[in-house]
Order: sequence, then structure tokens, then C-alpha cells
Amino acid sequence: MLRFSDRLFYKDWWNSNTGAECLRKWNVLIHDWLYTYIYKDLYENVFPKNKFLSKAVVFVVAALFHEYIVGISVRMFVPITSMLYLIPTVIIPFQNKSDNNPAFNVFVWFGFGFTISTKFTILTIEHFARINCPLNEETFYNYIIPRMFYC
Repeated sequence: MLRFSDRLFYKDWWNSNTGAECLRKWNVLIHDWLYTYIYKDLYENVFPKNKFLSKAVVFVVAALFHEYIVGISVRMFVPITSMLYLIPTVIIPFQNKSDNNPAFNVFVWFGFGFTISTKFTILTIEHFARINCPLNEETFYNYIIPRMFYC
């Protein structure tokens, strides 16, 4: 998939000066699709000239899609990805575009490490909770409600 030179899957996100620039360069294909088919329609038609609400909806759609992928791959639903996607939704729009503050970049990198480690930790806890607390009956709600809360 990556051997063709006409494909552009990511840019140099590690050299970004702002959090928004890093998110744009992280996955170019997905960013372009979200911008073209969701953000522009929301910004022009649904929430006219309201960037914050349009960005928030795009982040929610991306979070739900990521949650769906993780839920299918690990066969359990733990909405940690959706909760951790709220952090960039709230923080990144408040960053001043002309401000090249290195503290914000450190915060973004710390956020990447924190969110990834938190996802793995919570999914591991849930995995072992499902092993150690088997259920007598299998219902749809048993797949949705995390067992780590009551095991």
C-alpha cells in the first residue's frame, strides 16, 4: 500500500508547531475526507459560520468511528476513545495560531502518550475483568456495559 509514490498517507506530523497542524498531518486521507464531506457541510449549512461546533461534530464522528474499530477488533465496547477525543476538541481551538509556544507542543506530546497508555491500560483491565467474571447469560447489554466497574 505504501510503495506507490502517488499515495500520501501522512505528512511530517512530528514537526508540527500547533496541535491542529499535527492532527491535519497525522492522516491526510482521513483529514481530507472529514474536511470535505463533514466539516464543510456542517460549517456552510448546519452551523453557518460556527467553526467550533463544526469541529466538535467532526471530532465526535471520528471518535465514534475509532470506537467502532476498537470495539470490533477487541470484541468489547469501552468508550474510552470517545472520552479521550474530547480533550483535543476542547483544547486545540483555544490555541493562538500565531503563538509558537513550546509548552503547548510538550502538552500535545504528553497528551499522545497519556491517551495511548490510558487506552491500553483500560482495555487490559476490561479484558481481565471479562476473563475473571464470567456471566451466566449473554445479552446485548453485557457487551456494552464494561465489567471492570462491577467485577
